[in-house]
Amino acid sequence: MNHSDHGEIMSKNSIIEILRKVDLFESFPEDSLNSLADHCKHIRIEDQEVLCKEGDSGNKMWVIVSGRLLVFKLSKSIAIMEEGNFLGEMALIDNEPRAASVRGIGEVHLLELDDETFKKNILCEPEALTPFLHVIASRIRYNLDIVAGENQRMNCLVHDMRNYLVPFSISESHMEKLLTLLGGDNDGQKKRNGFEHLTIAMKKMVAARNNLVTLIDQTLGAGVKNKADYIKRPEKLCEMVKETAEETLFHKHMKGKELIAHIPSDFNKETLCNLLDLKRVLQNLIVNAGYASKK
Repeated sequence: MNHSDHGEIMSKNSIIEILRKVDLFESFPEDSLNSLADHCKHIRIEDQEVLCKEGDSGNKMWVIVSGRLLVFKLSKSIAIMEEGNFLGEMALIDNEPRAASVRGIGEVHLLELDDETFKKNILCEPEALTPFLHVIASRIRYNLDIVAGENQRMNCLVHDMRNYLVPFSISESHMEKLLTLLGGDNDGQKKRNGFEHLTIAMKKMVAARNNLVTLIDQTLGAGVKNKADYIKRPEKLCEMVKETAEETLFHKHMKGKELIAHIPSDFNKETLCNLLDLKRVLQNLIVNAGYASKK
């Protein structure tokens, strides 16, 4: 990725003064700083201009001379780096793709060092070891704090989801009473209109609640590193396909479209499987087909 060279040539002494203020280089001997300064390139990026992208191969590192940079993954902000910070060195150490993207916040001036300069003038410098370890440790702590915070927020949300399932149980109780009335109180009474529809709705609501409880328990178990049991039960696939097809028709990508399921007559044998996993795969296949097809 190419970036603009600065209009004015920065003097070698100015570069050395900048490097000396950076944690990584402050303990370097004078001759090492002199040699390093000869290989620094002064570049400028504009506001919102991308310095590097997540997943790109990395062959450069940078020192921020002035301005600020935003480090982000996908659309999530990770950190803001300022004057005196350095970045990009990890891709030069482990030869892995960039772990995050970086863009300018306003105009930013940087010193750029390529892979060869890094290996010859920095990686082999004994004085660089302690600052490297300090930076790596700080970033690990920072990342752990982020992960811990995200896990805490996830657990709170999942517990809220569990609490919002309470109305399902209340509704189930009311529906059971209504089913009793519609089904007839005494032997010989005919079932009233709506009984069959309410029975179907009741079964679907109970199944949905049970599935949500299972998913919530798995999520909470993952949050505390408890291995969730992968449960397989005998299930009739024909019923699962019909049920999933019916439910998927309410998805926004399926509106106005017809779904025809051709199910062989011998497909209704019981199969040992995890029903939620199969339904998830089938739902995705149907929705993707609906999204790709024309109305």
